Amino acid sequence: MVTVDPIEYAKVELETLKEQVKAAVLKAEESSKLDTIEALFIKGRAKWDDEMLSEMIFDHPPISNARIPPKPYVTIRNRK
Repeated sequence: MVTVDPIEYAKVELETLKEQVKAAVLKAEESSKLDTIEALFIKGRAKWDDEMLSEMIFDHPPISNARIPPKPYVTIRNRK
């Protein structure tokens, strides 16, 4: 019979639940809170591709084509 370390099992379960919560919050695009913990939806930030911008300067096409759209993400933390 194989025994499972309950602490390791709990750690794996916790990480699995965290990923499920993150996926749900990303899908809903809104934060979720309980009394002691919260999952915050963050829209992400826009980034610029410097290499692409350098190449575009010579031809002067619209600079907005070099914009990399923001990637939203979720962070889970204990509430204060």
